[in-house]
Amino acid sequence: MPRRRIDPADLVSVAVRIVDVEGPEQLTLSNVAAELGVRPSALYTHVDGSDGLRRAVAHAARQNLARSVQASAVGVAGPNALAAIAKAYRHFAIEHPGQYRISITIGELEPSAAEDSIRSVLTAVFAAAGLNEKDAAASAATAHASLHGFISMESRGGSAPGPAGSDHFRHMVEVLGRLCR
Repeated sequence: MPRRRIDPADLVSVAVRIVDVEGPEQLTLSNVAAELGVRPSALYTHVDGSDGLRRAVAHAARQNLARSVQASAVGVAGPNALAAIAKAYRHFAIEHPGQYRISITIGELEPSAAEDSIRSVLTAVFAAAGLNEKDAAASAATAHASLHGFISMESRGGSAPGPAGSDHFRHMVEVLGRLCR
């Protein structure tokens, strides 16, 4: 029986789909291998066991979030840009709860390139609003931490659901938008 070649991009794509559809708890080498039609041992060529698989999915999820945030900021400025970024960040967490959960539970010692990308977009928004480089970077870090904190709490059921949660989110975005003025 000929061996089936595994495309690393397909492996990650299948793993991301499992996380999105079934949740991070179902991300196993066995489940990914079954989807790809190979034996679990075949995956070790591409990932360092279960931990490597989780890191690969967390990395992909962070990149997906960063792309969403970057796209949301195109063509808008100031408080409107910040609101668009916040909405995209929250929308990603709602539409891809598995990806969002794994992206925040699989830690890295250093900030990822995706996190740097999100901060860069936020820094550009604040710089375009007239803040100097230092203040733009500080405001971006504050905005990123606020968004990440609120959405992380919300994704775990820690903030008010429904309209009350939306009101709190809208208020936070409005407060952060004041940093652009």
